[in-house]
Amino acid sequence: MKKDYNLPGLLFLPMYALLMATFLTLWLNPAFSLKHLALISVWLLVLAVTSFFAQQLLKKQATAKMRIFLFIPAAILILILSWVITLRISSGLLGSSMAWSNKWTSLAFVIVYFAGDYTISLILNRYKNKVSNIDNRLSMKDMELDFMKTQLNPHFLFNSLNNVAATIMVNRDLALDYTYKLSDMLRYQLGISGREIVEITEEESFIRNYLDVEKLRLGDRCTIEFIADMQSPKITLPPFLLHPLIEQSLRQSQGLNGRSSILVKLTANTARLNLNISFSNPASPAHADFSSRGFEMVSKRLELLYPGRHSLNTGKNKGSSVIDLVIEL
Repeated sequence: MKKDYNLPGLLFLPMYALLMATFLTLWLNPAFSLKHLALISVWLLVLAVTSFFAQQLLKKQATAKMRIFLFIPAAILILILSWVITLRISSGLLGSSMAWSNKWTSLAFVIVYFAGDYTISLILNRYKNKVSNIDNRLSMKDMELDFMKTQLNPHFLFNSLNNVAATIMVNRDLALDYTYKLSDMLRYQLGISGREIVEITEEESFIRNYLDVEKLRLGDRCTIEFIADMQSPKITLPPFLLHPLIEQSLRQSQGLNGRSSILVKLTANTARLNLNISFSNPASPAHADFSSRGFEMVSKRLELLYPGRHSLNTGKNKGSSVIDLVIEL
């Protein structure tokens, strides 16, 4: 997860404070010379660092990661430390007696500096967030257009309809079940039009129907197993977020010779969603034109929807390929 260190505030505020300090010193000490700029630079650097730590404390307190009885003493300690440093440096600029006589002015300057730093950082971060949100919306729209083109591969639909026609002649009940599952999938795809989120149970039902249809289509050529544990059925997520990974894994598991297998585990609670897919690696892949576009698209969607709150990893385990997705909710 990326840390927000308020770098814009740290870069712009010292320039602002340098002008303030220069005018203040010229007013208090007309004999001010350029050699004092080095001392002022060190002073401003120290203030910038202490201001940075003060803002981090404020963020932790705002997100309930720090108790209020710890935050207040820490904030007061940082303020006093900055005030003492300011007095020490101002004594080198103005002389000890004048620095002490203007001690309350030094304290006011430190408070104004911290307040100004926080205000400007807040404004810059809000502007940055607005620009980032606009970019994210544009990226999401572009991906949604691409994603709509890939929902339920047309070859899958054609093959499924052909299987229904062939199964009717052999097992009417099985063909009827096949048709119901396929219609549920199409109904779900049409029903999510315009919806930004769906419940996890809806996504689970679609995945189960998809794998059941594929199980009927592939028969003994592929062993398909799906395990789901929905501890919190009201969890929501964007539609078709998980399906591309499963479809890609299933296609990748199929070989020209031998029997393939795929195991899909989906678990979800109030804190975390986990999708783990383990599938066989055929020596002679059935789909030589295999593309990882689905994986890349899901990765981009996750980066926009759950920045810093997800992990998507691939690997090998005992001769099988593994895809593991974790989303912190």
